Amino acid sequence: MEKYDIIVRVKFKGNIVPAELVQELLDNIEDAVYRSEEEDIRRLFNDSSNIQIPGVVKDACLFRFNNHRGNALIIESTEKGSLIIEAVVAGLSYWLIQNTIGETFKEAWKETELHEQIKRFFLSGRVKDDNKKAKDIESNISSRMRRWYSPYRERPYEATVSTHITYEKSTIINVTVEQNKLTKLPPRFSDLIDKNDNQNDSDIHSEG
Repeated sequence: MEKYDIIVRVKFKGNIVPAELVQELLDNIEDAVYRSEEEDIRRLFNDSSNIQIPGVVKDACLFRFNNHRGNALIIESTEKGSLIIEAVVAGLSYWLIQNTIGETFKEAWKETELHEQIKRFFLSGRVKDDNKKAKDIESNISSRMRRWYSPYRERPYEATVSTHITYEKSTIINVTVEQNKLTKLPPRFSDLIDKNDNQNDSDIHSEG
């Protein structure tokens, strides 16, 4: 983990976690990150007074960016116990801009003033201990998922999602999910088999 990285650490409390809840939460987190990346690109492109980027390059960047929905968050590790998922916010917008503009300048790209301007622009939002980008993402996650309900009426369960930011080697967006109401979920197949076998053995002994 590096100082400019933003890590999203999701902790699900409880031993049983429905896949639907995990998928819904990760989709919302990725979308919050994607929209933050999109805002970065548009702010950069609108800053025409300081950073001059040709219109054709802007169009190419936005076209490529739209094709990367779902790729703004990278899951790096998981832990057992209470399920913990750790992901990193990808440098999607900076990566696309670098590659797109770099196609024009080729090997000389990293030596240009434009490269330095764009680099400074993206670093400015990721200042350690005052990470504006992380705050925006955390606020977006919180507003979307503060209270979550299953959309399926026959499986009514709900969860409370809380968020806060801590600063370690990287900026950490901590997301804690606590299930308030959970209907019975199906057990493992092996548990069902074992239970049936034990029941059959009990029946045999009682008959004997």
